[in-house]
Amino acid sequence: MHFLIRNNKMKKNRFYSRYKKTLLLLLFTLPVLTVHADSLEVKKGMTLWYKIIHGTDSIKLEVRILEVSSQVSFDFIVRGNHGFYGRVMMSPEALQTGLKQFNFSMKGDVSLKDATSLWISQLVYNTLKNVGEMKMAIQKEEKNYKRTMYTNYLVKKDGKMITIPCMLVESDGNLKEQFFIADNKDFPIILSMNLGFPFELIQIDSPKETPEINK
Repeated sequence: MHFLIRNNKMKKNRFYSRYKKTLLLLLFTLPVLTVHADSLEVKKGMTLWYKIIHGTDSIKLEVRILEVSSQVSFDFIVRGNHGFYGRVMMSPEALQTGLKQFNFSMKGDVSLKDATSLWISQLVYNTLKNVGEMKMAIQKEEKNYKRTMYTNYLVKKDGKMITIPCMLVESDGNLKEQFFIADNKDFPIILSMNLGFPFELIQIDSPKETPEINK
């Protein structure tokens, strides 16, 4: 009888041990199974949603991609108590060599020839990637910015969580300006930035496919 009780206890202990191992395995593998890496190819018809915290206000920025070629254009809608909308058009020159950033400080249509918006230029991307630092006028004042690390950015795309390989870039000085920039030469978009207030990409919606019409 004593042997049977002891044997049952040993079986229970083995069961709980296997249960704990299975539970731990699930806890550690579930995030891996549900989060996928994505280099983020920006396409016409895609919508990017950003969240901006400005003081006590929580603002949503909706960006609708209209064109991605030698030039880039998108409509933007700032949703909040004092919302406004407009269109940004970046010329080929801006996308190649622009050193400034337009950060939605005015409504209406904006045509950029020496600045970019939500993108960084090829010059900026290549210099940060290969040299590791450069001077830029993100706001009015020119500062030196350094690539401090490579990391991954977590965001929801089409209802599923993905990670986007990116670079963390910081300005010199005590009050650091920070940028997370997609590590993608073809689509070096700004995923997140902090210029004294947080500005974060929170959702990506892929272009909606138009069903074919049967003739």
